Amino acid sequence: MRTANLRRPMRRVVAGLLFAAICAPAPVWAEEEAAVESAEPSEESEIPPAPVERRWYHEAQREADIGFDLLIIRPAAFITAAAGAVLFVPAAILTAPNGKDSVKEAYERFVREPGEYFVSRPLGEF
Repeated sequence: MRTANLRRPMRRVVAGLLFAAICAPAPVWAEEEAAVESAEPSEESEIPPAPVERRWYHEAQREADIGFDLLIIRPAAFITAAAGAVLFVPAAILTAPNGKDSVKEAYERFVREPGEYFVSRPLGEF
């Protein structure tokens, strides 16, 4: 009975420490951001992205790929993009204490990448 009474305050202490660890920003990352900002290349020297490789093969295979893309892959990509947009909100809240770069990374991962895959990709190209 005595151990049960001791466990309750201990659980509260552990829960409080976990909550504080989640909410506290990481000061080490702030130092890394300053180093990265000074080492970034200028916009003029950036290499443009590689062009999308288009595969030209049998016409029947290409038509099958386009149909599969329209019926299966695009709806799944839409669901992924919508789920990413919904999950971005808690991800942004959790990463906000670490600064703008963390929120930008969460946006890239949860919103921009799935959205580009859904919208920008040519039909039948996976």
